[in-house]
Amino acid sequence: MPDQPVARTVVNNHDVLHADALIRRFQSELMLCVSALKSEVNEFDQKRAADYLAKLALWVKFASDEPQLDLPASQPASYILEPEVTFPDVTNESINTLLRLFAALRIELLHSQSALAGSGLQTADKVRADALIAKMQKFLVDYVAKAQPTDYPESAMLSSP
Repeated sequence: MPDQPVARTVVNNHDVLHADALIRRFQSELMLCVSALKSEVNEFDQKRAADYLAKLALWVKFASDEPQLDLPASQPASYILEPEVTFPDVTNESINTLLRLFAALRIELLHSQSALAGSGLQTADKVRADALIAKMQKFLVDYVAKAQPTDYPESAMLSSP
């Protein structure tokens, strides 16, 4: 995978911290799924990916809808993020696309104005997150679920671990 922009290593916002943890977990799950080593995304991995996105969308909605918190004694707090993980390309191009989109979402959230606040998501940051999540959901439904597996006999062994 090409180099990603460097992610922030500290955030002040516990809601962004939670979103980061979800994204990293979902990236790891996709990286290790059965479909990562094949040219098709099986129905079980499609369902899991859809579930990951639904959970992330629910968190974004919750974080943006929650009441504004007055945290004079605990803010500004600094939450140190886990070291960034570089995900190598896998055999499955659809999984690679999802990994890249999750990485873009993570970078956008970590570099957002919301990341500097104590909690919640500002409207512009929610719009960006919603758009990336919607794109991934649409990709699963409109492309991954409909695309036929492709035979790659010449390059299959080159991309195996």
